[in-house]
Amino acid sequence: MWTRFDIPTDPSQPFTDFSRWRLRYSDAGDQTWHYLSPEESEKEPQPTVDRYWLGTLKDMKKLPPAKDAISAARNGFEFYKHIQASTGHWPGEYGGPLFLMGGLVIGSYVTGMDFEEAEKLEMIRYLMNVANDDGGWGIFWIHLRQVFIPMSYVYSKRWKAPRDPLIMALRQELYIKPYDEIDWPSHRNDVHPVDIYSPHSKVMDVLFAVLYQWEKRPIEAVRNKALEYVWEQVVVEDENTSYQCLGPVNKMVNQIVRYMEEGSDCESWREHRAKRNDFMWLGKEGMMMSGTNGVQLWDTSFIAQALVETGLAEDEGNRESLLKAQRWLDQCQIRENPKHFERGYRQATKGAWPFSTRTQGYTVSDCTAEGLKGTLLLQEHLSYTPKLLDAQRLYDAVDVLLSMQNSSGGFASYEKIRATQLVELLNPAEVFGNIMTEYDYPECTTSVITGLSHFKKYYPNYRAAEINDTIRKAIKYLHSIQCPEGGWYGSWGICFTYATMFATESLSLVGESYRTSDHARRACEFLVSKQQKDGGWGETYKSCETGIYTQNPKSQVVHTSWAVLALMYAGYPHREPIEKAVRLVMSRQLPVFNKNVAIAYPNFKFSFTIWMLGRAHRYLETLEG
Repeated sequence: MWTRFDIPTDPSQPFTDFSRWRLRYSDAGDQTWHYLSPEESEKEPQPTVDRYWLGTLKDMKKLPPAKDAISAARNGFEFYKHIQASTGHWPGEYGGPLFLMGGLVIGSYVTGMDFEEAEKLEMIRYLMNVANDDGGWGIFWIHLRQVFIPMSYVYSKRWKAPRDPLIMALRQELYIKPYDEIDWPSHRNDVHPVDIYSPHSKVMDVLFAVLYQWEKRPIEAVRNKALEYVWEQVVVEDENTSYQCLGPVNKMVNQIVRYMEEGSDCESWREHRAKRNDFMWLGKEGMMMSGTNGVQLWDTSFIAQALVETGLAEDEGNRESLLKAQRWLDQCQIRENPKHFERGYRQATKGAWPFSTRTQGYTVSDCTAEGLKGTLLLQEHLSYTPKLLDAQRLYDAVDVLLSMQNSSGGFASYEKIRATQLVELLNPAEVFGNIMTEYDYPECTTSVITGLSHFKKYYPNYRAAEINDTIRKAIKYLHSIQCPEGGWYGSWGICFTYATMFATESLSLVGESYRTSDHARRACEFLVSKQQKDGGWGETYKSCETGIYTQNPKSQVVHTSWAVLALMYAGYPHREPIEKAVRLVMSRQLPVFNKNVAIAYPNFKFSFTIWMLGRAHRYLETLEG
């Protein structure tokens, strides 16, 4: 299972032959990397998209310098369409959560799943590349309920992997005293101050003390009944998601639970092993464990919207790409509710779009809304696209969205809010806050407003009163959570810039603009006040931590694009801030547009810059008029 390698000291260069890697897709867009033999790689030329993500793309034709914003946008998509997958979506990583690699390796090791040598080498190289200066690694966010269900099963069974020389060596290396002499219960609340983001409540500490005593003398009948229920939930989650699970954290723990009870000579072990590869993404730094099985729907929907709204979708050379994207959005829609819909306590999925692929099969409110909008724009605005989704399938998507509004008027992500915030008193995770239940998010809420607003333009009679009432309540919620400075706090991107872009778009669709709405005007003034001297915008992740807008020392093209889109949605009447931003983004464009960056959504630097530049070209012309 484990092998000693002679590892190079310089991880900047690949530990494998990158020319032999190939990215392959299922019809649903599930994407996996494969290391071919030299003979196989000779027979199968490496596609442009593979070489792009590996950082080895060097032979792209240089494009003529852009003379204006629309030609810069056109150049951007001229490159971007070359890294579209044959299935129609745009592949990409969802990186950032570094601790996931540990779960992947440990979960695989204890269940007897090996890796190919090439995978091991590139995983080691990735860890070497992302280590901090102090030799450690960072952390990131997880989904709670589906993680603690299988974890509770493993703990209740007191299951342990058999001791072997590697495990014994790790115990000796990791701890400053002999492993068997450590009094683990006494260290339950020992957490480094840097990691204490959400300290235990007194209620949680009391419960821990009570449950610790219970664990010494459990009532076996009660425990066994609970374990039967937890086992059922693990199986239900696996089968509802074709063994991909909600995310890689609960997937690896589910994998351990199934191995505990069923061993390795069974369908569940084979399915978990096959789906494990969906999360393993190879980039120029090595092989990582992604936070999901991809960003397929999210990225494809945004670029489709960008192309239609900028007019670039009508360019003859872009039509084939948009037709492929339309077909992919068509097949990505989830057609049925989960197999174990009620037993798994799942939100309805019939008609929804997921974050990544229909295989994973979870409803996400903003993904459904953006998938709906992208589909409508492609089907209704272009002269050459067929109507692949009939009215009923669009109705199904609307039904999902209408079912997800909370009493506040806002929308959460995967499901409606099902519990009071008091359950945060039971939060056991010191490093994460607000994880015990769903919460309303401005980005989710604004996407739903946008999706429903576009839908009712084309289907004004379907559930019209309910749609209007839903939008009204959502706008009221959006007004209520606007920050005093004028922006909105975002949770799914960095941070105020991201959420404010979505907010002004949705406000514009109900007639609120810079001229007519104090909310839109304050948003514009807030953004303009944050513009940097070079004309761009840049915000750091510290905004997410502190709730206060924190400037990045250097402006960022994606943040700049978000800010300018927000201003244009709001009908901001002054051209100078927009012109300066356009010049900044154009100046950052490369002749072959082939640089990659280490962000969680690397395709955003294509979709949102193309979107902003194309819209800005038209918008500035209207200001001239």
